[in-house]
Amino acid sequence: LTVADIAAIALQFEGAWLRLEDRSLDWLLALGERLTDDQVQEFLASLWEQQEEFEKKYLKRSDREYRRDSYDNLLDSAQDYLGTLPEKQRELLRESSRQLLRSDQAWLQERAEWLTQLAVLLERKPGWQQRLRAAVVARRNELSPEYVRIYNHNMDVIFDAISKLLNSRSEQQDRFLREKLTELRTDFET
Repeated sequence: LTVADIAAIALQFEGAWLRLEDRSLDWLLALGERLTDDQVQEFLASLWEQQEEFEKKYLKRSDREYRRDSYDNLLDSAQDYLGTLPEKQRELLRESSRQLLRSDQAWLQERAEWLTQLAVLLERKPGWQQRLRAAVVARRNELSPEYVRIYNHNMDVIFDAISKLLNSRSEQQDRFLREKLTELRTDFET
């Protein structure tokens, strides 16, 4: 598998996610019409509380801690699909984690801006559903250049790591991967 192959698969997953998000939005808007003002405020307060928890958890990390967490996340994800990794594959993931750019601050800033906008939209003034739907679409297309730069760089690094990892898998890892993919297919079909 090439990096381009991995990127193409990721693009298909992203398209599926966006379709799911669009369909889920219909249900969420219908739910939003039935909520009381107190329930909406409680929902927003919960999102802001989560934002504060994310900021405390992620922004206080040193670069070294960020790299360690990135490596741990890459390793956990790889082992979910390939089983145990030998040292050579682990080193590949360590190297990839060193190439990642910190995304936590840019992501949290984007998220905070979205929560501020969402609070205004959820005042539920006439036409709020269409404005919220338009805001969701606009959010996808209006991310800050810095956030997009970091995201694209990190995706390139991760796609490269996935390509190298999959191309270096053993027969045992291949069987593990195929079993995992079969389970996922069954879950999706169910």
